[in-house]
Amino acid sequence: ALVQVITEVYRVLKNDGLFLWTTPTENVNFSKVFFASWRQVFNPFTPKYIYYGPKVLSYALKIQKKGNMGLYHFCDDKRIRSIMSDVGFRNIEVTKTFAGQSYLISANK
Repeated sequence: ALVQVITEVYRVLKNDGLFLWTTPTENVNFSKVFFASWRQVFNPFTPKYIYYGPKVLSYALKIQKKGNMGLYHFCDDKRIRSIMSDVGFRNIEVTKTFAGQSYLISANK
């Protein structure tokens, strides 16, 4: 399914267009993201984060659990690069973000 999605993105993207997306790493631990962000989550000047931070973590942990159960498959950076290249993307960059628990991928058509 991922190959089909990436292929469709490539098809509809304008020439020289930039595709930017994130996806969890292959051994994602979303608790690390939450704990790395605790100062922002519990900042008294942004009370909405106190409400939304734990909710986002709850959803992220459900995704993580489904990945651990094999219902979701998270690719490593080599597989991501391979898929992107095979589809035709160029200037592919894959970097870790969100406390090292997600990949940030950018590429040009």
